[in-house]
Amino acid sequence: MLLPLDGQLTTNGSATLTAALILGLNITRTGPTGFGPFVDTFDTAANIIAGFGIAGSAPVGTAIEFTYNNASNASITLAAGTGVTLTAESGASLSIANGKVATLLLTVTGLATVSIVVLFRNATS
Repeated sequence: MLLPLDGQLTTNGSATLTAALILGLNITRTGPTGFGPFVDTFDTAANIIAGFGIAGSAPVGTAIEFTYNNASNASITLAAGTGVTLTAESGASLSIANGKVATLLLTVTGLATVSIVVLFRNATS
């Protein structure tokens, strides 16, 4: 059994969610202290696919499940980058309160497109 690698994201304020963070399987978001709500945006689909090491021949259907753990003291919104379709109850974005997690499924849908679907969100961390 493989254990999650835990991609750490510690910037104050908004950040870009890269392939390296996604490949960590468990993004733990810390950093903001005294900041209000902020937005973390997924990188472009082309950059995410390239980060997986499959640029130019992305097998459609390739998928990875990962979690986003909001361990910061502020609520966040996940937003879609270029070529990324993010499916959640609120449309193209997803809010996650501090101390909560979301489980997401990223699927390659084309050479420069990915779909990210929220499988579960707002469980206690």
